[in-house]
Amino acid sequence: MKKQIYTAAASLFTLSAMAQPTLNKVEDYTAGTKIKALNCQAIAAGTAGANQTWNFSALTGTDTTTFTYLANPASSPFPAANLVEKSSDSTYRFFNKTAAATYTVGITDSSSTSDNAMISYSNTALAMQRPLTYNATASDSFAHTITNGMFTIYGKGEVQMKVDGYGTLVLPNGTYNNVLRVRMETNQKDSIGIPGNLTFITQLVSYAWYDNAHKAPLLRIDSNDVSGSADVAVSYLLKEDYPVGIASISAKNIEFYAFFNGNMLDVNGAFESGKPYDLNVLDLAGRSIHAETFIASGAEKHLTLQNDAPAGIYIISVRQSDGSAGGFIKVAKDH
Repeated sequence: MKKQIYTAAASLFTLSAMAQPTLNKVEDYTAGTKIKALNCQAIAAGTAGANQTWNFSALTGTDTTTFTYLANPASSPFPAANLVEKSSDSTYRFFNKTAAATYTVGITDSSSTSDNAMISYSNTALAMQRPLTYNATASDSFAHTITNGMFTIYGKGEVQMKVDGYGTLVLPNGTYNNVLRVRMETNQKDSIGIPGNLTFITQLVSYAWYDNAHKAPLLRIDSNDVSGSADVAVSYLLKEDYPVGIASISAKNIEFYAFFNGNMLDVNGAFESGKPYDLNVLDLAGRSIHAETFIASGAEKHLTLQNDAPAGIYIISVRQSDGSAGGFIKVAKDH
């Protein structure tokens, strides 16, 4: 009889230890959040299902990517967004976020290979749904227009999301229990409006692992196939910082973003039209490499640096000329 009791107790303990997690705050970012991830070599995502152990302890890093989340400025090209993700590769993603889901509204890319591309979603695309439980599913159709100053691409597609596994994730920086894996597949068809009407078929399959202690994915694997040409991107979480008491930030702080395009700097933000602003670009040693005063017009400010600046990290400071409001950000210059 005792043996049966102990066996039953052990069974109950095992079931409790393997309980399926429910995650409520997956990618529920707020303005001021900063994420740092290590980019790694390509790997396969492993097996779906219950009580999995995904062991990726042999991953090695190449470089890092940082993501900073900002409030959407008043002069944003996507006024329907309420959150902006700025990545260190000069990409800005504009989201509309609710408690239940996050949708992509638009993307701008000022990297040297993008020709300042902009993606506008006339029908937004699901980026994440909350809460997550094992076997939960979601789907969403979308439509977008891509412009880069040379031509226009029209596209549409569908996102299919499924929480396809739970278990333990092993990474070089630790072991994570009660983890959910999300598989998201995006299929889209894009056409370029030029003679010949070129068409591209894209399939993006992403796997991301989450736990209750983090909002950001612990590990992410993206496989992108464009008309038969495929590549894989892998990264795992190094650090995430969340704002403390952000609701108490003074209204006199200015929300803005900026990015370099060669020796040009583009600045946009919640600037009050008709008011003068002092802009200063400094290196990390505090030396000013450019300073000017401009009158806000509601449009993006384009300026050419007075002095050539090498690749690196720079501090962009913007203040109202009367000193009543101001702010600063760090921006990476690639070349």
